[in-house]
Amino acid sequence: MARRLVALLVMLTAIGLAANPRTWTTEKWFDKPKSLRIVNYRIEAALDFEHKTLEGRETISWRNTGTAAAQELPLHLYLNAFKGPQSLFMKESGGRLRMNRMERPSEPSSWGYCRLISARMEGQELDGHDGEDETVRWLRLPRPVLPGETIQIDITWENRYPKVYARSGWSKGFLISGQWFPKVGVYQGDRWNCHAYHANTEFFADFGVYDVALSLPNALGLAHTGTQTNFVTEIEQDPKRPLNAIWRLHAEDVHDFAWAVMPEESWRKPAMFEYRGVQVFYYINGPNRGNLQRQRRAVENALRWSEEWYFKYPYPTLTIIDTPKEASGADGMEWNTRRSSRRARWPSTPWG
Repeated sequence: MARRLVALLVMLTAIGLAANPRTWTTEKWFDKPKSLRIVNYRIEAALDFEHKTLEGRETISWRNTGTAAAQELPLHLYLNAFKGPQSLFMKESGGRLRMNRMERPSEPSSWGYCRLISARMEGQELDGHDGEDETVRWLRLPRPVLPGETIQIDITWENRYPKVYARSGWSKGFLISGQWFPKVGVYQGDRWNCHAYHANTEFFADFGVYDVALSLPNALGLAHTGTQTNFVTEIEQDPKRPLNAIWRLHAEDVHDFAWAVMPEESWRKPAMFEYRGVQVFYYINGPNRGNLQRQRRAVENALRWSEEWYFKYPYPTLTIIDTPKEASGADGMEWNTRRSSRRARWPSTPWG
């Protein structure tokens, strides 16, 4: 009787697996796009973790879905909000966000920036001008871009990350990279919707596909938006930087891409549990390892009830970051397929 019961359970499990086969790969998530994919990004970047700087280049593919030709193209350079006290963000916030504030403003390492080095279209270098402040750069296009037309812009830039107190930056051995690349505004009708980085606003962007290659020091573990497409059999070393590895990442139908690094073993080998067809990765810091099951229950309940009450979580992966205590300015941040949660010490409440 016991053997028959075991056989029946095995058969039912096999039937269930056959009825719900995985339909996605790390390189291709959806057979049909879930968004208009107005703007797509191909990004290559290298992080200097010691100096908290990054060198990057990207190709932006943008389609004009408006009703009029576009003469300019604006780029968000969000990290310039932390370039100095003259930014609108600093003037409006006074160096504070929620319960956090900027530390040691007299030290250069507390500040950051996003410096646009080059922008080219069809072989021509593009000039431009700043918007309300340096968090938006307006590029003059060499010709009008008509409705329905798609163009490509090639960009090189460099970042320096600030000491984190407002979403993006570093603290001790932790670095979170949000709003880190030159990003196109949203063209609606006959005009652009692309505002400076204010103290009490959120981020607005079109959905698209991201293919990102990050060169990172070997010692770092990486938490990221999307799925990793390499390291199938061995680590891909950076031929230009012998101590770095290249991480190749892919995401579809998202409106942003973010990542974080930390030199922790638990980050190099994160816990992963699959729930309702979603691979959920947990990046838990050493002191909080005992809270993994709390975080897992919270996430799985959220996935379950959102599906049963509203709609199914649409992506194949979800990343949960347990933010270190010293980086509380990065708590509670949400990007497509990636969440940072407040450190899970009782009686704290999970975020994201």
